[in-house]
Amino acid sequence: MKKFLCATTFFLVGFVSGATYGQSTVQIIREEPYMVRQHIQTCTTQPVTKTSPNVNILGAIAGGLLGNQVGGGNGKTAATAVGAVIGSQVGTNRVYTEMEQVCNTSWELVNMGKTVTFSYEGTIFSQIILNK
Repeated sequence: MKKFLCATTFFLVGFVSGATYGQSTVQIIREEPYMVRQHIQTCTTQPVTKTSPNVNILGAIAGGLLGNQVGGGNGKTAATAVGAVIGSQVGTNRVYTEMEQVCNTSWELVNMGKTVTFSYEGTIFSQIILNK
């Protein structure tokens, strides 16, 4: 493989320049960019708004049980009701912000070198020459 690559490189360096060897000359027909599609992934950290689960029924039950432990008679009933209301409010949905990594995938054309098309002794050849 290395011998083939070296021979091809020698051929291009010697002949693509338009050098004359005996009766034969090389004529460059065209040069075009050699473009390759490359996968690009870009990631950023962004704030994302979330809501906590709605557990107000559990909060009302817990608040009612705690309120029932306080006082006696009508005061106990009032404490149970107040505890249930406060527990319900504590258990409602809460909105909060978290930082999350968000990644986007795209494709990009990248110039990797050039394709040279040339003619030598009536035959047309193409060779890709990569950038360093």
